[in-house]
Amino acid sequence: MPSPTKQGGFQPRNTPAERRAFFEVDKRIRVLEKGGGGGTSLPPGGAATQVLAKASAADNDVHWVAPAPKGDTGATGPQGPIGPAGPKGDTGSTGATGPAGPAGADSTVPGPAGPQGPQGLKGDTGAAGPAGADSTVPGPQGPTGPAGATGATGSTGPAGPAGADSTVPGPAGPAGATGPTGATGPQGPPGDPLIFWPVGSVYTSTLATNPSGLLGGTWVELVLGTAIAITPPDPAAVTIHYWNRTA
Repeated sequence: MPSPTKQGGFQPRNTPAERRAFFEVDKRIRVLEKGGGGGTSLPPGGAATQVLAKASAADNDVHWVAPAPKGDTGATGPQGPIGPAGPKGDTGSTGATGPAGPAGADSTVPGPAGPQGPQGLKGDTGAAGPAGADSTVPGPQGPTGPAGATGATGSTGPAGPAGADSTVPGPAGPAGATGPTGATGPQGPPGDPLIFWPVGSVYTSTLATNPSGLLGGTWVELVLGTAIAITPPDPAAVTIHYWNRTA
């Protein structure tokens, strides 16, 4: 069964003759089980907008009725006690200073000091004063200036006179800068291999070819080629030719 509209607990009628108790549907079972002035059973029926009502102390007189209309608004109750004080608010800004009052009978006593005025702008730096009694103490070192361009190398000065012991050489001067690479010269004539085989030299070869085609000059084979045995891994004989340069 759908739940009827709640009526906010126990609500009596306005007159004793019509006084009846109305209960919310979700509380009706608990009220009836506790006695409630009569009966422990629920009446049949009941709509979604109805409530239970009891008109007397007799049993089984509980029935469903429409909810009672809302009564008139009651008189305003007495004012409740004053609550605790809230937290202290923020301090307000200082007000403007009022004008100075007239001087009193004893004007020699100064009045209270006025508020300090705003700080003025920084003045220009004054000129440097004369040197003090101890002018030998240097001031702070200034910043290092930029490096200047390298000057041209000056000419070598004349040699100074020899010292008392001129046999002892002075310290070596710095090495000079390497000069630029010169241009490549023309190619020279080809070399003459015959400078290594002058006339009368002997040229030895395992070839029977006259060396004049390779070295130039005139060559004559001295004797017939001689066979020389070669040790392993090649046991075969090799013929060696001896050529004599005659011109």
